[in-house]
Amino acid sequence: MITPAKYFAFTFALSCLLPTVIAFSSNSGSGDVVRASTGNRPSLHPIVINCISDALRYRSLAHLTAGNDGTIPTVDVEQKGVKPIDIAMAASQMATDALANREIACKADESSDLDKFVEAEYQVIAGRVVGVVMRIPDLESTLRSKVRSAPWVKKYKDYSSFGVIEAECDGDGNDVLSGELKDSCLTCLKDDPLLRMNRAECLLAIFLDEVEKPKLELLGESLPGGCDVDFMSSDRLEVLRGSFQ
Repeated sequence: MITPAKYFAFTFALSCLLPTVIAFSSNSGSGDVVRASTGNRPSLHPIVINCISDALRYRSLAHLTAGNDGTIPTVDVEQKGVKPIDIAMAASQMATDALANREIACKADESSDLDKFVEAEYQVIAGRVVGVVMRIPDLESTLRSKVRSAPWVKKYKDYSSFGVIEAECDGDGNDVLSGELKDSCLTCLKDDPLLRMNRAECLLAIFLDEVEKPKLELLGESLPGGCDVDFMSSDRLEVLRGSFQ
């Protein structure tokens, strides 16, 4: 198994610079009885998806408001004057904050050790959040292309299941949003939590399938929790993989 700190060296180095320190407790409460009986580890995907969804909301808020007064994390790689290191730091901080909140929740409900993430899992989560947030425009372009290629999505107008609006997938295949269309899309993502969550799931699925998994296979390595896309329905996944009938 590849060492997460090595595979996500850049992200791990960033997390070392952050002021927030996550404390690991050894409290052994009741927690999830079913998980305790099977020994299965908690999935890493939900917290990553939530962070990506938050990043999509922050991007919308920053774009649609007059200016960022410093209260909105800088997560838009297309924002003028923003450096990649700024995006990576903001995304890493989001992951750190989410993990810290989960640790607090685990302590509050006296979760067992099996319910808590270990250090290697923390690093994988942070790496995925940074990896997706840094690639959001490219992943969104891929998402629109895949949705546009599935005839049944257009037939049943089931765009929202993929976190996109119909107007994004119309036209001649230009996957770069701008002007009123971009404003409309970001407004919908800001105002509709379900649309935003569906989009976050799709972006993570594409990242795992087309970025992370090929890299790991090339190295002949694996990561804690694996990188299987097991958090969405088969029909949605078939569209993202281009294997629909």
